[in-house]
Amino acid sequence: MTGEKSISASPGPNDSETTRLREDIERTRAGMSAKVEALESRLGSDQLRQGISGELDQIESRVKTLVKEELVEARDALRDQLAATQAKLKEGFAEARDTVKNDVREAVTGAKESVRAATLDGSKTSPRT
Repeated sequence: MTGEKSISASPGPNDSETTRLREDIERTRAGMSAKVEALESRLGSDQLRQGISGELDQIESRVKTLVKEELVEARDALRDQLAATQAKLKEGFAEARDTVKNDVREAVTGAKESVRAATLDGSKTSPRT
């Protein structure tokens, strides 16, 4: 048995009530069967596929939107970092150029002073004729 109680079929004073209960049970079963069939038809495989496909399309759209937003943020952050790096490089090159110019200027000045000193020392030590 499937858990249903057996109702005796013997005639007696409860016979009309038993019949009424059996009829109620049959109506309930018929109603439930109709509801189950209606649900099965509403949830047919084609409809499920369409519903799932629609949901997946919406999810895909949301994911694409989020990915695009994240890419835009990443691109903007990279642009900011690139601009900062370029500014640092320009500053570094300018400092390097100024340092090289000063070093060259000092080297030229030192060379001129050495030549002058050598010329002056040479004129003091060279005999006049």
